[in-house]
Amino acid sequence: MQLVIVRYEQRLVYNDIVRVQNAQQKLNEVWSYLQLERANLSSTMNVDKQIKEKLKLKTPELDEIIYINLPGNETQENPEQ
Repeated sequence: MQLVIVRYEQRLVYNDIVRVQNAQQKLNEVWSYLQLERANLSSTMNVDKQIKEKLKLKTPELDEIIYINLPGNETQENPEQ
């Protein structure tokens, strides 16, 4: 009788192991998908697209750029400033 009980418990443990392995495989698939999605969303092309479409921003022309010198950040090239 003890042998039957042990075999039954062994079968229950085996079923639990198989169920956990299947869950692990599904989680690994989801993790891989999320990593791929993160790489896609953080790509430079996607960021540029979102900036242009959603925020309506554009690359400034050279004459539209304003440079600001902060105190303590003077360059050696222009000591007169």
